[in-house]
Amino acid sequence: MYKLYIFIITCISLTLGACSVTKHIPKVYKINVQQGSVVDQEMIEKLKPGMTKQQVKFVLGTPTIINSFESNRWYYIYSYKPGRGDREQHTIVVWFKNELLSYVTGNVKINTELADKGLQIEQVESVTVPPHQESKGFLSKAKRLLHMGKDSIQSPKDKSTGSYESHGKYD
Repeated sequence: MYKLYIFIITCISLTLGACSVTKHIPKVYKINVQQGSVVDQEMIEKLKPGMTKQQVKFVLGTPTIINSFESNRWYYIYSYKPGRGDREQHTIVVWFKNELLSYVTGNVKINTELADKGLQIEQVESVTVPPHQESKGFLSKAKRLLHMGKDSIQSPKDKSTGSYESHGKYD
């Protein structure tokens, strides 16, 4: 009988423990993801107006995207997503006129000396994409609606009025 009692208690505690949710234990390792063409400041400074497409390809590498409708525009896109952070994306667009380099735009620091050499430059602000927020399950939504979750915390009893003050989302 005693062994049966221990067995039942163990089963119940394991079942209840399996239903609990912990966000910190264990942490799953998420890898850093790099995609695209890495173009650094040193490469951009080597660009000069009037360079041919082959020369630009030698300096910056093969473009990530060549516009199919307008082959005089090359895109160099680099994306970095750390395991637990926001994704960063850097884009450089190289424009050609009569098969020669004429215009550079992007969201990396472009040296103003290039503008002095006659190259048109436009800087664009970088965009950071926030991580995807997972949707909550049925039980989490029900707890929030019934004011039982983290979103609805009751403060201690106010001594002057004798009532509880609720700080829920739906108050």
